[in-house]
Amino acid sequence: MFLRQYWYVAALSRDIGRKPVTRRILGEDLVFYRMTAGDVVALRDRCPHRLAPLSLGEVVGDELQCRYHGMRFGKDGKCTAVPGENFIAPVLCVDTFPVAERHGLVWIWMGEAAKADPAQIPEWPWMEKSDFVHLHMDARVFNAPLFAIVDNLLDLTHIHFTHRLLGADNLVHDSEPMKVWREGPSVHFSRKLKRVVKPGVYAETRGSFHLPSVCYTRSMLREEESGELLPAPMTHVMHALTPATAESTNYLIIRSWNALTKPQDIAQLTEQSHVTIEEDREIVEAQQRVRNASPGVSDRLIRADAAAVDARRMYAEALRTEEAAVAA
Repeated sequence: MFLRQYWYVAALSRDIGRKPVTRRILGEDLVFYRMTAGDVVALRDRCPHRLAPLSLGEVVGDELQCRYHGMRFGKDGKCTAVPGENFIAPVLCVDTFPVAERHGLVWIWMGEAAKADPAQIPEWPWMEKSDFVHLHMDARVFNAPLFAIVDNLLDLTHIHFTHRLLGADNLVHDSEPMKVWREGPSVHFSRKLKRVVKPGVYAETRGSFHLPSVCYTRSMLREEESGELLPAPMTHVMHALTPATAESTNYLIIRSWNALTKPQDIAQLTEQSHVTIEEDREIVEAQQRVRNASPGVSDRLIRADAAAVDARRMYAEALRTEEAAVAA
């Protein structure tokens, strides 16, 4: 059901500290905490003794202590102490998961630990640029599957109709035909907007889906003849979508603005971002309720769905490849 040999976003870095934090990822309950040196630890949120959630416990030194009987577990998942007993059975251990921090996010690897290569974490180069400012939005849970949200992000023609602030003058549906292409583990789209910005300049919207579950959206101005990117206020958005279950998705967002975006505009766009994500949640969850109540009824697609359709196709291809590798 889910791709596992990939990195997923588990949390914002600022949300993981010395107090245990629980997250459900790919249907599994995990617990996170930060050691005294700053490293993040991820364990299965389940004590092997009586199956109490370890997230109810506390961090003691660099170990996680179960609230039920006081057993302690290190970063490697091994039990280090059983109060009242001198012998610690090897079976008293907890599954661990590789983690890495990048872009102000905590990433987790849900597959074979030996294959966890941080170099495979998707890039977000704007974080390294001194002339960009960033907004890390608090995590939300959408009661909808991963691809219900991907469909929404890869077809921006809904903006004018769904988003009362963002879409007032944003006639994305009034645009040139969508261009769709693949590059490595990504599906990309671009659309040139027909509305005129000023003579010799056109607006373009772009987006992409990156395996297993990250979407990017951005808009820009280009020179009409050469297609060259023009200096102008610019917004880049990372939508980190991590399945909690087959029917719910953890949603985290980074928005990055260049220095040409005025501070007052950034404040306005920040407020706009919070409104927009809730509008997306409302329509996507309502759509999913209709789907759940209408088994056997399929969507009727239009040309604007091309990128979303190819993203689903690419995911299915990757899932078949992964399943074949496991079976081999």
